[in-house]
Amino acid sequence: MSWTDKAKEWGGGDLAFLSEDGEVLDFIVVGEPELLMGKFKGRTTEKIGCPVITDDGFVLFVVGKRLFRKIAKHEAGFDTCVFQACR
Repeated sequence: MSWTDKAKEWGGGDLAFLSEDGEVLDFIVVGEPELLMGKFKGRTTEKIGCPVITDDGFVLFVVGKRLFRKIAKHEAGFDTCVFQACR
C-alpha cells in the first residue's frame, strides 16, 4: 500500500511543538513515549514523541530530552492530572 493510500485510510495526524517564546500547552499524557530520530543540518538528532490529549484533541507532543525527563518525574499523575508546558 502506498503512503498516499495509507494517509487516506489512517487520516491526518497532529503534532505539537513549543516553537515560540511564551507558548503554552496544557495536556494529559495518554500513552508510552517514542524515541524519534532524524537529521538536522547533517547531525543526528533525538526527540521524544509523547502521545497527549490537548484542547485540540489527540496529538503527538514532540519534546527534547530535558523536558521529557521533567515530565517523567510526574508519571504517577499521568491519568489524572493536566500538565502545562511553557516555552
